[in-house]
Amino acid sequence: MHLTSLRTIAFEYNGEAEGTLPDNISDLSELEILSLSNNLITGLIPESMATMTSLQRIMLDDNEFTGQITPLINLPNLELVYLEDNFFEGKIDDSYFRSALNLKHLDLSDNVFSGTVPPHFFGESNLEVLDLHGNLYIGGNLPQFSVEQSNLKFLALHINKMTGDIPPSIGNLRGLRHLDLSDNELTGELTEAMGDLRQLEYLFLGRNPFDEAPIPNFIRDLTNLVDLSLKRSNRVNVIPDWIGTDLKNLRLLDLDGNKLNGQIPETLASLEKIVFLLLNRNDITGEVPKSFVNLPLEVLVLDNTEISGDLNFLCEAREQNPLDYMVADCNINNPEVNCTEGTCCRVCCLDGDGCNDINWLANHDPIWENDYQRSSYSFDDELKWVPTSNGSSGEGN
Repeated sequence: MHLTSLRTIAFEYNGEAEGTLPDNISDLSELEILSLSNNLITGLIPESMATMTSLQRIMLDDNEFTGQITPLINLPNLELVYLEDNFFEGKIDDSYFRSALNLKHLDLSDNVFSGTVPPHFFGESNLEVLDLHGNLYIGGNLPQFSVEQSNLKFLALHINKMTGDIPPSIGNLRGLRHLDLSDNELTGELTEAMGDLRQLEYLFLGRNPFDEAPIPNFIRDLTNLVDLSLKRSNRVNVIPDWIGTDLKNLRLLDLDGNKLNGQIPETLASLEKIVFLLLNRNDITGEVPKSFVNLPLEVLVLDNTEISGDLNFLCEAREQNPLDYMVADCNINNPEVNCTEGTCCRVCCLDGDGCNDINWLANHDPIWENDYQRSSYSFDDELKWVPTSNGSSGEGN
């Protein structure tokens, strides 16, 4: 068999493969799969690859490619395209992958792309995964999602420069399970149409300058939610009781950095699967409910609040399943709560002094090899938890 008849090249996870793609790679005219993930390959995408119309799957992620991906954007038979974690650049527009009618996965995340999100990705499309996060220069308004469709399951646009309101037409993306719009410049109100996204398991909207408003009631309809982050999203008023009664599947709840007040609702003790609870940097008052002792919490962050009382009960009664990381305003110079540092609270802060300045970002940075499922919770380079089958997680590193 001549090499020109090759249909698959699989040389991923070698870690030592270097060099560039040769210009004559297009001689492999029957190639359907090109998998070179996780190597040290550099250079540009050869212009000749524009003629490789048999290509269906391209895995060039986690290398050191540079330049533009123009030779790839008009290939008609593409189904899976993974180009994340490189140094690709160029202005994304509505021509990108428009002719790839069978495209199911497109991952351009963690590159240096600019431009806007093409509307055609949300039309009569077979696309199931669209990940453009971490490009910094992708901006403009979110497109109108004018066609009701259920194919798209995963949409990640975080850490970009998206502006404007979230359009009510986002409710047409009825099949979404994962939606991350955090770390942008989105404004306005959170549209009630998001309550139509009943399949959502992961919703991250934090670190956007939305209009000041309470936690929206539509979220109570998203009963499949496992991870919910409204961090620094200008939420005000109290934490609603329905979070505990209606969102029974929550594993992570992040309300850090808002203007929430009132007491912690007793109903949060009904969150039997909650592992990560971040209520810090709010105006919450009162004591932590004693019923929290029965929760499978491993991370509880309460600093820079007005919470009072004794927290040691959370550790004393949980010897078999201790809290792995708790932060509170228990600094010995002016303690607002009683929590023994080292044996119960990992960090004791002085309210307002910024001792816990970790942003505690728990965004899911997915990889295609895990089928875009969350395999761990990483809050920074040192704090990482791996979920176990019983809904809790392994120890933080």
